[in-house]
Amino acid sequence: MDTKIKELMPPMKEFGTRKMNVHYLSKVAWNFAHAILWSEQKFSDDEIRIAKEHLLIYFRDATHRKKSLIAFCERIILAEKHRAAKEVKVLPAPSVWFNPKYHQGFAETKLWYLGIQEKRSEVRGYLKHYTVFALHYYLYSLHPSQSILNQCREKLLKLQAKSILELFYKTIYHFNYINQ
Repeated sequence: MDTKIKELMPPMKEFGTRKMNVHYLSKVAWNFAHAILWSEQKFSDDEIRIAKEHLLIYFRDATHRKKSLIAFCERIILAEKHRAAKEVKVLPAPSVWFNPKYHQGFAETKLWYLGIQEKRSEVRGYLKHYTVFALHYYLYSLHPSQSILNQCREKLLKLQAKSILELFYKTIYHFNYINQ
């Protein structure tokens, strides 16, 4: 049996300067959500286009792009943890889940995120591993490099967040190879 192993980091290629405009943000956000919430599903081009249109609205309304992507990533992690805790196996299609009018989807995670922000004001470092993961995904999406992977790995291991580290690897693999 011939097994081929793909590296977490693809062969070096010229990425150029990436700018976090709303279109690139929606693509990066979609890849993150797809990798975490729907990793085993393939979607039609129309489904992805509609989901990204909803994400465009989210990022157009944001005042600070870096913070909005980090908050987005943390909300997706919260959704995954909520799904795992409730043993929910199926989420609605992304075009429904990201629709701002669908209150049981992404819109619901805003309250969860605000609750975490409030808790962080009381307890320093509360769920810091979520922020570490989200920040490094942001950095990696701008400038993919081994050093960003290593930094994130070291920080998450120091925080004893192995399950989040596994999610990080999953999203980076998705970013590099699946990337719809």
